[in-house]
Amino acid sequence: MALDQITSQAIADGAISAGDIADGSITHAKLHTTAIQDKLGYTPVSPTQLTTEVNNLINAAPGALNTLGELATALGNDASFATTVTNALSLKANTSSLSTVATSGSYSDLTNKPTIPTNTNQLTNGAGFLSSAVTSLNGSTGAVNLQDLSVFGRSISGSGYQKLPGGLWIQWGITSYIADYQRIYQAFPVSFPNACFSVTCQNVDSEDANWMDNLRAYDVTAAGFTMYRRGNNSRNWFIAIGY
Repeated sequence: MALDQITSQAIADGAISAGDIADGSITHAKLHTTAIQDKLGYTPVSPTQLTTEVNNLINAAPGALNTLGELATALGNDASFATTVTNALSLKANTSSLSTVATSGSYSDLTNKPTIPTNTNQLTNGAGFLSSAVTSLNGSTGAVNLQDLSVFGRSISGSGYQKLPGGLWIQWGITSYIADYQRIYQAFPVSFPNACFSVTCQNVDSEDANWMDNLRAYDVTAAGFTMYRRGNNSRNWFIAIGY
């Protein structure tokens, strides 16, 4: 009797055991009979069909996201992932609600930009940083332009000067030759604006220590001084400090 002539009603439950079926005697093709399908309650599938269905489920997903466990991890194991994302997005500002500069980043898109003065006479003292107007600087009086640094001028040479911040000036030079027991008038490279505090002299040419203390500077004014020398004919250095 052929197998396809046996209906499910002809096979009693438990009538056929595993020992009654030889290895390899039942093939996939033989299982596709109405009687067997009715007995099993479903239609057996082939390995090829099973592989096709699994691939359709995965649908070419990457290896790191082709299992339910990997998908759950990617979503932070958050069962309410969609709600969490929606709530987070609701806290963000809409671009339509932002100023143009927030999306362009351009200075020209700023509103209420301050006006930057182009001249110093456009500056005001509204914050009171200046207690009074600047009327003098380092000996210069009247309107003072802070960009003009000539008030800190200098002349670096054998006879020269240096104007310092705060008004102090330093001048130096070398006198002409002075004969023994002679006096000469020595003018400063430039006149001090107000006065000279002191003049210090030093012998240039003589190596005789006996004559080192025989120099005198007196009658000091803002324009120059008189030097007296007792000793060999010699030139002399001087340095003067004033304001």
